[in-house]
Amino acid sequence: MHTKTAHGYQQTATKNKLITLGSLTFVLSLTACSTVSVSMQQSKQSLIDSRSNIITTNHISSYSVGKLKMAGINEKSCLEDLTKCLTQLNDTQFIKNNPKQLALQAELEYAKAKQFIKSKQCRPKAQAFDTCKAHYRQHLFKAIKYSYAYLFHPNLNQKRSGIQLTRLATELDIQTQDIYNTASGDLIAELTPQITQAISHPPASAFNQHNQQQMRLNDIKVGENRLSLYISPQLSTSPNTTISNTTTAKAKSTNTNKPQSIDNLLATSNLKMTGLDSISKRAGIGVSYVAQQTNRHKNTLETINEDTNTDKHSADSRIYPTGNLLLTAITQPEGSNLQQVLSTHRFRLNMYDPYRTQSVKVLNQTYPLATNYSANYALWLDENELRKVSLMNMLRDDKGIPYPHLYMLEPFDPNKRVIIMVHGLASSPSTWVNLTNDLLNDEQLRENYQVWQVFYSTNLPMLDNRYYIQQLIEKAYQKTSHKGNIPANKHSVIIAHSMGSVISRMMLSNDNLNSRLLTLKDLSPKSKKDKSPNPKKTAEDKAQQQLIMQELLTAYQTGDYKTRLTLSALAPVDKAVFIASPFRGTNFADKWFTKALRHVIRLPKKLTQNKDETELANNPMGALFLQNGANQLSDKSSFVQLTADLQISPKVTYHSIIGNYGDKGSDGVVPYSSSHLEGAKSETVIEGWHDIHTNPKTILQLRKILHKHLKQYPIRPVK
Repeated sequence: MHTKTAHGYQQTATKNKLITLGSLTFVLSLTACSTVSVSMQQSKQSLIDSRSNIITTNHISSYSVGKLKMAGINEKSCLEDLTKCLTQLNDTQFIKNNPKQLALQAELEYAKAKQFIKSKQCRPKAQAFDTCKAHYRQHLFKAIKYSYAYLFHPNLNQKRSGIQLTRLATELDIQTQDIYNTASGDLIAELTPQITQAISHPPASAFNQHNQQQMRLNDIKVGENRLSLYISPQLSTSPNTTISNTTTAKAKSTNTNKPQSIDNLLATSNLKMTGLDSISKRAGIGVSYVAQQTNRHKNTLETINEDTNTDKHSADSRIYPTGNLLLTAITQPEGSNLQQVLSTHRFRLNMYDPYRTQSVKVLNQTYPLATNYSANYALWLDENELRKVSLMNMLRDDKGIPYPHLYMLEPFDPNKRVIIMVHGLASSPSTWVNLTNDLLNDEQLRENYQVWQVFYSTNLPMLDNRYYIQQLIEKAYQKTSHKGNIPANKHSVIIAHSMGSVISRMMLSNDNLNSRLLTLKDLSPKSKKDKSPNPKKTAEDKAQQQLIMQELLTAYQTGDYKTRLTLSALAPVDKAVFIASPFRGTNFADKWFTKALRHVIRLPKKLTQNKDETELANNPMGALFLQNGANQLSDKSSFVQLTADLQISPKVTYHSIIGNYGDKGSDGVVPYSSSHLEGAKSETVIEGWHDIHTNPKTILQLRKILHKHLKQYPIRPVK
């Protein structure tokens, strides 16, 4: 007789459980039962699950997986032998002759392309690199072809009925459009060197294609496929189609009309842009790019120190058309019906200027052209150290930019009016970032206005800055005037902030400041050190000051001084908006951290040979050209005395936007009495500090003013 121990009973029980579990598993396998459970999940996760596909993950979409299962195929085996897989799919009655098969095949072709590019064979040093790349490109072409055929199937189907029903876009439509755009983008990335070369060096025959919306460049052969390149004339690098972009000293030493080459194409969908309140886009067909010119101008601490340009005095050399061009590319297989599209090996790559082309026709149907209007502006701001350079301008007179620059933010368009933006003290064009971006977001304003931004050293004397900035703007109009009587050369608008408003008002006046020189008084606070001044010395000093004033008065009637004191309103400008403007000065300027003297023209030797510049700067007349711009904004400065009651040309309508910070009668820097202008068409007071040009309410008011201006002077385009 055997007695079982506790351990023996435990072993027996465990054995019985395993037998039972194994039997149950066997039974379930025989019945092919599956366990289904349902649980709630967040909407975000539902969207991720339903819309994930080969673009967003490493696996094809649930739609494609389902269709493969209907044909008895799984994803892995399908991609291992795609040709066999597609044959099996075509033999399946469930999806035969179904347009959705085109979407399925497009995703499978892109999945296969993705598989190739991620394989070891496609690494640069791999032995089979060239073969792998060829397969990769071939599947990209096929993905483009099948996604295009699906998206435009109604237009390719010759058996379609005469009445077309409008339907909402399905998830499959969105997915296939993503595949079409992504495959197109990947193909363009592969061929970027050849494409940029074709854009940079167009054949002579391209410029003989009169009245063509698209210029034919050359063809690129990719295996058995051929890609024909076409581009909008405005994007070509011919000196006849855009203003020449003379940028670096090296470029200036050569022919200034030499075309600019393109060295890069950046897909805007791959750009992460921060610091913008919003991104201005237009949804539609095509892949949006920024085409970057090789020698585009950059304002950085490094480049301003290295700039050896000896022609800095020339305004012509300081006008910079954009070096970041917006471009939208559409890749189309040739063919007017489904059979032709699916069998072709010829493709067409159309590159459009989205500023000039809002929509395109594909198979006789009109579609909006996709673009990202914020992208080229964001890239320009990112690669230019505008704020750092502006601080350099303030702190050092041996560095920085002594003369102003003008930046055109888009290729010049003769059929758009010009908005000129002039920043304020210790600032730069980057201060306009959200205002400019919001204007780009307004479709009507974007299509009718182009922006020019001025960058200048705010520490220079105000009369000098006015002279050089106006000279620069007039030169920019002169460079575009060969286009004839065009909308761009009339009814322009100036938008200015703080010091920029004071300078802009001078550019819109016809006053002769020479006639006011004798009214200047020394309003600066007197030193308290000498409590009992010597009457004889005081009389001598007064006589000396009178002599200096007389000599300065004589000097100011001629040459450089006369040109700075004789004002003439900018002819093309008839609208101005002044924001937080210290027209009558501010005591805040007396607290400015530097009293350093700045000047770009020299006082006569007769005056300077026996006198210190500081002594001359203390003279009300001498201060006009020796005191720095910041100190000239003092309500006690001779410059403010000279210009406080300046008259704006009657042809100019002007508006004031004034800040009110904490109900103190000022914006924290400039009092209301200094900003207020009699005769303003409108005056808007907005709660906020001196930086109200960044305030959404200010931007809204500006948009209203521009819309009214556009309505008052509608644009009549010229060819």
